[in-house]
Amino acid sequence: NTTARPQEAIKVYEEIISAEKTGPAAQQARLLLANNYVVTARRAEAEKFVGEVLKENSRDNAGLVARAQFSMAKKDWVGAINDLRAVMKGVLADHLRWSGKALEVAAFPNSGDVKGLRGLVRSA
Repeated sequence: NTTARPQEAIKVYEEIISAEKTGPAAQQARLLLANNYVVTARRAEAEKFVGEVLKENSRDNAGLVARAQFSMAKKDWVGAINDLRAVMKGVLADHLRWSGKALEVAAFPNSGDVKGLRGLVRSA
């Protein structure tokens, strides 16, 4: 059980990344490693691995959610909302087969406009 022993899990995930370099197994190991780094208070390292995941696949939903969580921790609400919006667009497009136009008009009108976010988020 690697969740009870984060240091052991970190070693296993680092070995997978070293062996695989790219691809689904390496991507999953990077995200799990990032999670373990957060648990062990190594946030900067966690953010680095999430960045690597998104560099390889900018539409990786787990990577986007993780980056949104880091943004929220920094009170970067616009960055967090943009990443979560990208996840929703991906889900709607990939799984429900919504076209780009439908996403633009129906689901996310004015999505490029930060003004649309006013009133949704309050300063903490």
